[in-house]
Amino acid sequence: MTWTEELARFSLVWLAFLGAGFVMARRQHIAVDILAKALGKVGERIVNGIAIVVVLIVSGVLAVAGAQFAVLASAIKAPATQLPMSVVYGAAAVGFALIFIHGVLNSGFDMAQARKRSTVAAGPEGVSE
Repeated sequence: MTWTEELARFSLVWLAFLGAGFVMARRQHIAVDILAKALGKVGERIVNGIAIVVVLIVSGVLAVAGAQFAVLASAIKAPATQLPMSVVYGAAAVGFALIFIHGVLNSGFDMAQARKRSTVAAGPEGVSE
C-alpha cells in the first residue's frame, strides 16, 4: 500500500467521525420515527427522551473507550506513512465526544424551549382579572 492510499483511508475515517458529530449538531441524523409518531405527542416525547439518553450513554462510553484505545495504539506505526495509529483511532474518540457534547447541548436547548412554552401557555404571572 502506498502512503497516499493509506492517508486517503485515514482521512476517510476522520471524515466519517467528524461528519457524525456535525450531523448530531444539526439534528439531521437518520431516525425511524414510525412508532414515536403513532404514540401521539406525549408518547413521541417519551420515545425521543429515551433515544437521546441511550445515545448519550453509548457515545460517552465509546468516547472514553476510543481515547483509551488510541493511547494504547500510540506505539504502533502505520506501515506506509509511519504515523502513530493513535492518530487514526483518535478519530473515534473525537467523533463520539462530539456526538455526546452536541447531544447534551441539544437536550438542554430542548428542555429550555419546553420550559419556555409551558411558561407562555400558563400566561403571565401576577395578572389578576
